[in-house]
Amino acid sequence: MGVDLEAAEAFGLVLRARRLDAGLTQEQLAFEAEIQRVYVSKLELGKYQPTLTMLLTLAKALDCTASDLVDEVEQHLTSAHRKPKSGATARPQRVRVKAKSAK
Repeated sequence: MGVDLEAAEAFGLVLRARRLDAGLTQEQLAFEAEIQRVYVSKLELGKYQPTLTMLLTLAKALDCTASDLVDEVEQHLTSAHRKPKSGATARPQRVRVKAKSAK
């Protein structure tokens, strides 16, 4: 996984946690930041990355600083890189199960 994708996903996790801690819905955060709710959703899913201006706007809406958000993203990235990779994966592997034929 590339650093950009990891950073986008980490930012999404931080944004969602901060939003929930503030007791806000995506709609409420979007209103406070004067953006579309779908944009908040895409940020939280790691599909989009915020610009510097948007980072500052989101921080203000969440009553924190942009550096608070960036620090938390860095903590997520650091802890993710420290996890042992001894065959364990972050997501469970899908197992295909053959359907039993009707007799």
